[in-house]
Amino acid sequence: MLLSILIISSIIEELLFRKLLFDFFKEKLKSRKKSIIFVSFLFFIAHKFYLKILFLTIVLAFVRYKKNSIFLCIFIHLTYNIILYILFS
Repeated sequence: MLLSILIISSIIEELLFRKLLFDFFKEKLKSRKKSIIFVSFLFFIAHKFYLKILFLTIVLAFVRYKKNSIFLCIFIHLTYNIILYILFS
């Protein structure tokens, strides 16, 4: 059950943050760099300022920008969540 929640939340978060919000702010701010920073900060806030998530969110935003692949972001996020689940359960 918990594993399926991790999978679903990873997919939803990436679609929301790296797809919808990133694309929205890239157009609004007219800057990919500002979009990376802004969306990463929003993701960081959504995870209650959990410091370990800061690096991950910057990596994910950079991957989204460089590779233009939401699927790669989902894979990275999902892998991160599953590794944490295995290590701490």
